[in-house]
Amino acid sequence: MSADALSNFLKRNIVKIFENDLRDSLEGVTHRLTLNRAELSTLLRGKLSLTKDEADEAITEIEGSLLKHRFIENESSNEGGSVWVASSKKTKLNPRPVANPYKSFYNWKKNLYKNTLKDLSSGSKLKDFGENLHLGHGAAGGVAVVTHRSMKATKKLMSKGAKKAGVNAEAMITEMEAISLEVDRILGKIDLKLKADDAFTARSALKKTYTLNIELQWGKSNLSEGQKEKQIKNAIASFVQTVIDNPGAYLEVGGSPSMLNWVDKALDTAIIGKKKIKDQVKTTKASHSIKSKIKKGKKPLPTTLPRIRDTRGRFTSPAAIQNIIQSQITEKVKENMGEGGSLVNRTGRFAESVTITNVTQTRQGSLTAFYNYMKYPYQTFERGFKQGSTRRDPRLLIHKSIREIAQKLVHRKLNIKSRRV
Repeated sequence: MSADALSNFLKRNIVKIFENDLRDSLEGVTHRLTLNRAELSTLLRGKLSLTKDEADEAITEIEGSLLKHRFIENESSNEGGSVWVASSKKTKLNPRPVANPYKSFYNWKKNLYKNTLKDLSSGSKLKDFGENLHLGHGAAGGVAVVTHRSMKATKKLMSKGAKKAGVNAEAMITEMEAISLEVDRILGKIDLKLKADDAFTARSALKKTYTLNIELQWGKSNLSEGQKEKQIKNAIASFVQTVIDNPGAYLEVGGSPSMLNWVDKALDTAIIGKKKIKDQVKTTKASHSIKSKIKKGKKPLPTTLPRIRDTRGRFTSPAAIQNIIQSQITEKVKENMGEGGSLVNRTGRFAESVTITNVTQTRQGSLTAFYNYMKYPYQTFERGFKQGSTRRDPRLLIHKSIREIAQKLVHRKLNIKSRRV
């Protein structure tokens, strides 16, 4: 496990995902179009000035045109509408397969006015309907096209090859989710690992059974989603390149039970009261296959806390630092609450909800602590939310607490960052 191996893995496997367009592959999978009558009626009346009766007539004709266009009405939507399916696979439920499901829906939408709407009483109002209406991904619990790149990358990061290269997959996936959420609070609220398992095989190929959900979106709305997709793509691609250039923080520490792993166990024992740790297993250089446990009667490794930094000043284990911070974070947050206009400690619920999910380290020794807390009802005080405030922002309170714990631990100036996940 080396930094070079991690960087090479990312270059060969992850960078290409964000350089190439997945649309060609995605267009071939089964597509489900959700047609919500109430939303479409509101759109027709608001954007094109149709009356309610004219909107109802147009929607009825639109649904009829879907049936004529060889789409299969799959089910009724919960919101009061219909769901239409286009698939390239012939089955009993789908006796009319199409070569390219997405293009079939696109061609239907493109010719909707000419083939269906122009002869209606409101036809003159509907002339630009097809041009202003777009097919947007992400309907009915689905995800946008750019998110599929992140999902495919997630599947690669969860592979045996990534593990062999020493990739800290959990930290990288957490960062990709955080980036998506920073750009779009709705688009980013996904579990990448769960979505990746739904869509991709173990070899990161789209599953034959995978289905994409789409919906009709008005032009400006669709354009806005496209801009967000581009921002997320560029931000994650930039993040991956940063890891390639400086992979230390995302290099997983593992291997046989070494001194490093023993340090983790010793810290766990001292800090959070775990049971007695097992003796270290040593491996000789002469034969990697021979392992000898410490014999009975010989002096075991000391159970006092070992040094948390090596001779070069690097932490021996970010996991150990995570355990230390987690063991003290609740009391430290309570201690800092109320200072300088920050959140006031009333029930202790906020402080007790703070969880350190991961700690990573760069090659230069800088630390990043990833954390989470009870979003409801406290996230409203983050900047950008309804009651956002610089003084009451929970993130600033938690960051201050993390920094104070870490600095006390090393007794000197420390470069530590924190990020909410």
